[in-house]
Amino acid sequence: SFMSMCIQLLMLMDSFRVRHYSASKRLDQYMGVRNLPAELRFRSRKYLENAWDKLGGLDEGQVLGIMSAGLRGSIRVECSVDLIRSVPFFRDAPDTFVYRVAQVIKTDVFCAGDRLMMA
Repeated sequence: SFMSMCIQLLMLMDSFRVRHYSASKRLDQYMGVRNLPAELRFRSRKYLENAWDKLGGLDEGQVLGIMSAGLRGSIRVECSVDLIRSVPFFRDAPDTFVYRVAQVIKTDVFCAGDRLMMA
């Protein structure tokens, strides 16, 4: 029934909030034990919030890990082919090449100021 679907949705949303709260508390505890400086604590909290906003608290690797290799590849292609094509280097690349790139690409979350590459 509609009411039971609404209740299930609310319970699911609540479980996401509980997981987020739990992750936030674990992060605070870890940073306290390690006595991290305030600036690094701030960046760590921002990262957690950004990751939560982008992925909803899901561990994409864990979710995709239960899929067959073929299905996992298809999902990765579906989720990333437009992003890959938006990169000028890949814009005119053959579809087969772009699909291969999409199948091995990994999702990660970064915050403003994070270094993506170092020399």
